Parts: sequence; structure tokens; C-alpha cells
Amino acid sequence: MAREIIFGTWESSVRKLQKYMGALKKYNPETIVEWEHKTFQPSTGAHVIGYVFWAFAPCIEGFQFCRKIISVDGTHLYTKYRYKMLIPAAMDGNQQVLPLAFAIVDDESTSS
Repeated sequence: MAREIIFGTWESSVRKLQKYMGALKKYNPETIVEWEHKTFQPSTGAHVIGYVFWAFAPCIEGFQFCRKIISVDGTHLYTKYRYKMLIPAAMDGNQQVLPLAFAIVDDESTSS
């Protein structure tokens, strides 16, 4: 597939996740990063994502200037594993939407 040639497979992206999240923390020290992976196939050692959460420091700091109402929007990621991306956002005094954090979860639930 052309998409896999350009972007790689989902599995190769998951393998790069730890390095990417480490780079986020290194170059944005106040950024919050949490993630969990689950073993998918013990025989092959393949992993799938339980959840990934990150919030950039400027977004966290900017929340103090926003209305204290948070809305959460989500979209389905149509991959082999059917993840969802959730983005909580708030509106600032200038009527601009500020994304507060980003999460990729396997299910929209309280545990995610």
C-alpha cells in the first residue's frame, strides 16, 4: 500500500512511540506524557496501545485564560485496531479554541 510506504505500518509506529514520547518530554520539559501499551501477541512480542495521553505545557498554562468549561471531542481512527482520538478543549476570552490535551485510547471509557 502507498500509505504504508510513506508512513509505515501501525505496528512500526507503535514501536517508535516510546522514542517520540521521550523526545516530547526532553524538548518540552513541562509537557505531560502518559502512555501504556499492552502485549498483543506474546509469541511475536507485538504490542498495541492501551492509551497515549499528552498535554503540551503552553496549552496547560493557557487554560488559566479560558472559560472554565471544557468540551471533549473524539474521532475514530480507522486502523487495524479501531482506536479513538479524544481532544478536550476550552475557549479563551478572544473566542479562540485551545486544545488542552490529546489522547489516543482503545475505548471511550472512564478507565481510558
